[in-house]
Amino acid sequence: MERRTKIRFDVHQPLKAKVLGDGLNTEDHEIFGTLENISGSGLRIISEQPLPVGAAIQIDLPDSMVLAEVRYVGPHDPHALTPERPRYAIGLEMKEILNQMSQLATLIEGIKGQSRVTDSNFLSEPQNKNDILCLNE
Repeated sequence: MERRTKIRFDVHQPLKAKVLGDGLNTEDHEIFGTLENISGSGLRIISEQPLPVGAAIQIDLPDSMVLAEVRYVGPHDPHALTPERPRYAIGLEMKEILNQMSQLATLIEGIKGQSRVTDSNFLSEPQNKNDILCLNE
């Protein structure tokens, strides 16, 4: 019986993800695979490396970053699973999604390189000099 309530969309896009300390290792490490599908609450990736259930994952997508938790790991295709090239289906539950990362990067660069932020996407036109954000004061 199907328990999912959200529609899944097929993606089939190459993917690089970072495992953020999986309980076994304290250091982050990268995995490579394919983003197979996505829904409003989760992702399914295919990888040659299994991951422990409960591991935190960071996935960088164009202009977005997804933080997710591994909820399921199993053989992608039990008939095609070989010791030379194992493939695992990994179900992830999305915990946080950060969008518009390019705008955030622009703001950070503006803050680092200037004493005043004047990007009109982030601040309205100041009415007087007290309305200007100054980082050096």
